Amino acid sequence: LFLAVREQDVDTWEAFFDSFDLPTAFERQPRDELDGPLQIVLESRPSLEIEHVEGYPVIPRDETIEYMYENYAQFQSALALLRLTS
Repeated sequence: LFLAVREQDVDTWEAFFDSFDLPTAFERQPRDELDGPLQIVLESRPSLEIEHVEGYPVIPRDETIEYMYENYAQFQSALALLRLTS
């Protein structure tokens, strides 16, 4: 799970996930170094540009796709699906 969060909210997000015994990191970790099946990577940002899609706050699609290309190894299959539906 890759989650962009405001810098001022990092501690709150870490505490939230910690309350469920879910570890967080700021960089993707190799699978063999994970304690469980879920990896939560927090990306700290000074601010977030938010749009609403079907009532949910989301990062704009173009920004999301740009992030996926920057992290191609993790998102290769999702990018392939996006190309099929575009």
